[in-house]
Amino acid sequence: MELENITMLNNLNPLTNNYTLKLKIICLWWKMMHGRPTETFRVDMICMDEEGQKIQTLFSFTVNCMLCYQELRREKVSKI
Repeated sequence: MELENITMLNNLNPLTNNYTLKLKIICLWWKMMHGRPTETFRVDMICMDEEGQKIQTLFSFTVNCMLCYQELRREKVSKI
């Protein structure tokens, strides 16, 4: 990854959606399906860039991303 192509959170523009971000996950939690405590609905994260700016993000699950999630949860990785 080239450093000159990384966008800091302060420079995000809501009219553009093609960015390369380098973020550290500083907080991560799982939201479970209502009535199904073994199934995940989404993962919420608070991320921070190199300048210390923070953003809250969420990752909603589809069938296609469940394998990636299962690996993340099994290893309890704190960064992606």
